[in-house]
Formats: sequence, C-alpha cells, structure tokens
Amino acid sequence: MKDNINPQHYKNQPVECIEFTKHMGFLLGNAFKYVWRYKDKNGKEDLKKAEWYLKKWLECGKFEVKNIPNAFKNLDKCKFEMFHYQALRNILLAEEGKELYGKREECAKNALQMVRILMGEV
Repeated sequence: MKDNINPQHYKNQPVECIEFTKHMGFLLGNAFKYVWRYKDKNGKEDLKKAEWYLKKWLECGKFEVKNIPNAFKNLDKCKFEMFHYQALRNILLAEEGKELYGKREECAKNALQMVRILMGEV
C-alpha cells in the first residue's frame, strides 16, 4: 500500500529526512528536503526547487539560527554520494550558523553550487 503522507523517498536512509528539517527554518528546510529526495522522486525538478529556496534564503537577509546538534552526526549515518552529501551538509551549516570561510551565506552558496552540479548529473 502506497503511503502518500510519509512516502519511502523520505525514509530511504538510516535517519529520516524529517529528523533534519524539523530543526530548520522554512526556506533551508525545504531546500534540504528537495535535495534529499531528488533521486527518488522528481529528479532535476526537485533540484531546481532546492535552488529556488536557496536563492530566496540568500535574498532574505534574515538568518534564523537553530540548535541542530545531532544533525551532522545523523547525516554521517546516511549513504549519500559526495555532491548530494555536500549539498545537504552545506544547507545544515547555513542553517546552524557555522562560519565557513567567514560567512553563513557562503554555506548556502556552496549548497547552491552542489545542487547545480547535481542537476548536471540528472
């Protein structure tokens, strides 16, 4: 029986996607979700959605910091390919507020670059 409420493409890793996004703001949470599921659902369309949300976050100028202490440890349990993993990791870094090259925005830009690389793979 097909589960349209919590479908398999959110549960295809040792840690479910919701365990990350529940700690995130709307824009980066959606970007994370679309990168997470792109291979199992809508491919390039999901990556374009992730790109859109990342751009909106960069334009917003309001950077809400969340406490996501276990997110990085949980992401390491998942088996994503390199660019897929790097996109999700950089979204988490942007959300958490870690300094990467001195700016949170740089993390979102790095995630955007990874999403664009992934679009070329689809």
